[in-house]
Amino acid sequence: MSPNLALGTVGRATGELQLDTFDRLVAGPLHIARYAWPLDPAGHPYGGGGVRALPRDFMKLGQLMLDGGAWNGQRILAREFVDRASSPLHDLSGIQYGYLCWNIEYPYKGRKLRAFFAAGNGGQAVMVIPELDLVIAIYAGNYSDRTGIHVQQDLVPSYILPAVREPGDDPSVLVVPRDFVTPYGTPRPPVPPAR
Repeated sequence: MSPNLALGTVGRATGELQLDTFDRLVAGPLHIARYAWPLDPAGHPYGGGGVRALPRDFMKLGQLMLDGGAWNGQRILAREFVDRASSPLHDLSGIQYGYLCWNIEYPYKGRKLRAFFAAGNGGQAVMVIPELDLVIAIYAGNYSDRTGIHVQQDLVPSYILPAVREPGDDPSVLVVPRDFVTPYGTPRPPVPPAR
């Protein structure tokens, strides 16, 4: 409900249609030309989800956050907003949340990496791992199912991060998937070995 209320406030504050504001301040500078935004029964854009965009444009939002709110040298979001939105501001029974961004820590090469991400109901996610200068975007359509957390619970820690190389890493070292137990949702039961 809060994002929808915020979107309505944007319209009141700017005196223009919210999608015109989005086009002028965000979509235009980021060269996001094709998207679909759902409307409520009164014809207002709905701010609580359901926006459709191309995967590369979805990923641009993660890159914008990684770069502290700047895009090609142009300030789009205030750095202070990006810092607060991506910070673990609220503890929800061990799950950290900022302004529409979830936070998680992953083990990586003997240290912990903090990541933040926005996630959709169908498993869509755009994740930022600042220490690795990494943005991961995944599209999915498995709505209202716990597999929506598959990206952050399984794919990133078990497969993507082990494949990320840093300067000085030996490229001949094999990538070995690792096990990870997430604080987000119930972990998957182990898959029985094939017979």
